Amino acid sequence: MSIKICLVTTSSKSIDSFMFPCVPTLKKYGFDVTFVTSCEKGFIEKCEEAGVKVHHYPVGRGFDLKGTLKAARRFKKLCLQEKFDMVVYSTPNGALYGSIGSKAAKVPCRVLAQWGMRYVGFEGWKRTLIRNIEKISCRKATDIRNVSEKNRALAIQDGMYKPEKCKVLGQGGTVGVDLSLYQKEQIPAMRKETREKFQIPNDALVYGFVGRICRDKGVGELLSAFSLVQKENPNAYLLLIGGLDDNHGLTQGLIEEAQKNPNIVFCGQVPVEQVSKRLAAADVLVHPTYREGFGMVLQEAAAMYLPTITTNIIGASEAIVNGETGLLAEKQDVETLKEAMISMFDADLRKTFGENGRKRIENEFERGLMVERICRDYLELYELRCKNKEK
Repeated sequence: MSIKICLVTTSSKSIDSFMFPCVPTLKKYGFDVTFVTSCEKGFIEKCEEAGVKVHHYPVGRGFDLKGTLKAARRFKKLCLQEKFDMVVYSTPNGALYGSIGSKAAKVPCRVLAQWGMRYVGFEGWKRTLIRNIEKISCRKATDIRNVSEKNRALAIQDGMYKPEKCKVLGQGGTVGVDLSLYQKEQIPAMRKETREKFQIPNDALVYGFVGRICRDKGVGELLSAFSLVQKENPNAYLLLIGGLDDNHGLTQGLIEEAQKNPNIVFCGQVPVEQVSKRLAAADVLVHPTYREGFGMVLQEAAAMYLPTITTNIIGASEAIVNGETGLLAEKQDVETLKEAMISMFDADLRKTFGENGRKRIENEFERGLMVERICRDYLELYELRCKNKEK
């Protein structure tokens, strides 16, 4: 008899990144998989090819109370119809309607995959409001799996749930890194191709950034720090991999100045499968984000033997080992970011950090290991919440 599991997120992009890799192993353990999400182009066809059921729930990102409540009622009906043994939900709106609907339908095992907490990115009344909304998803879950120990500790401190309701699997993270995509022997060719494409000298020291170009990712501090680093080393380059957000929150003058700088390269948005090719041109990853669940890009950079610089915040600081695989700068602080970037002038330090980072990924965050850990945990939760109840 198969175990009926439903995985819910607001957008299918999240399922693609953090849940789809689990499908083969879930099937191996006897799970019958259903996805519920707002489907991007091609996602339904992808599910059909993988033999996975999918339901399109068009709920947008941002605060959408009407759409979320409508989705919750619809999801309750689906749960009653399909008689799911387990529902796993994540991302703010998906978690909200998934938790309300599955609880109302009395699904025995309801798991919140807490990849991050949206409320930490806000202040004042907005932070309180969003925290209280997220608390609904926490309270209606039977079990919670947080992305990191520091995130878990903050959630407990803020009264989101009691300690016994949640745990972190392994060293944290989501589905880890597929190391087959990051083979050492492939990196030199990718590095050469990208540097030639953007006319970056072979001997240049390149700082790479991957993500949305916006204020919350620390791009303002990065551009300011790089201008100071460039004065120390005129052969330094900055490679920005990602698109400029419509509501980026950066000053227009800062963006225009960066666009005029020949040593700053804007790659623009690139397909996911092309990111590693662009990142191969870098010598260091710089990720000065204001908030982070854990930091997939930090893991991917480490898989490519790149040392990393990120901010000393919950999540991101746990994705690296300060002084062993990379360096930490303070949040929204140009001076400490500049100092960390200048420290990376040392080629031996970069090499040591890069090799240490790769070993850590292999030992703790390799995809097969992570997926197996997640799926075995789901099986144990099923046996705890469903099998025992049947008896």
